[in-house]
Amino acid sequence: MDIGNNRLDIYLSEIQTRMKDGVTKPWLCLADNGLSYVVKTLGEIPPQQMVYEWVGCQLAREFGFNTPKVKQIHSVGKAIALLGNPLGFDPDSISFASEYKDKTTPLTYEQSLQIPVSVKHDLFVFDYWIMNGDRTLSEIGGNVNLLYSIPSQELIVFDHNNAFDSELSIDGLLQNHVFAKDNRKHIVDMMDAVEYNDRLNNCISSMGQIVSQMPDEWIEQANDALGCNVIDDKILPILNRCNEANFWGRIR
Repeated sequence: MDIGNNRLDIYLSEIQTRMKDGVTKPWLCLADNGLSYVVKTLGEIPPQQMVYEWVGCQLAREFGFNTPKVKQIHSVGKAIALLGNPLGFDPDSISFASEYKDKTTPLTYEQSLQIPVSVKHDLFVFDYWIMNGDRTLSEIGGNVNLLYSIPSQELIVFDHNNAFDSELSIDGLLQNHVFAKDNRKHIVDMMDAVEYNDRLNNCISSMGQIVSQMPDEWIEQANDALGCNVIDDKILPILNRCNEANFWGRIR
């Protein structure tokens, strides 16, 4: 698993703009490694969502999706303050940075119909597993959190800050996910369940390394906000559902 490169911290060179897409309106920043990143700060999303972002993206990469590499970026808070924006967080805190992908567009419903069935199936199972209801799309629109690469005609999977939602309605996911119902068709049979279970447990086995790469401040602030341990009490119980007898029954 390519987590090692992701632990390398980067530093802000320039804030390029504030992005219009998404609820959090993240910052597009140039880092000292010469690459642009979409950046979310602890002041603009709750600390537990910062943890969910990191864990969700790393699990998606381990599962096999094309997902932007993520880094930990310093000095963004100080730069935002210099722009005259009031800060509700420590300017020295570490922010979440997802590598910016150019030559992409948000996935449209028409494009979603052309995605290979195996990819649709993988993403539906993955989001069901991590309890991510933030991947909606239909003929009338939605919030899909998927990019479509124009050169490669592939999906790019990103944005997991609303995953690990223990109160998520599974019925709602089954109805509203971009690859639910008629846009997926194939059901999970027993052979699929065996294969997926192996893949999911391989992802779970990487959690120790994933967690070890996160800043302590993200986890400590998340624990304080939740009043429990974000990893042991929130994330791992959701992931370990895949080993329960009734896990596959809802989507067969």
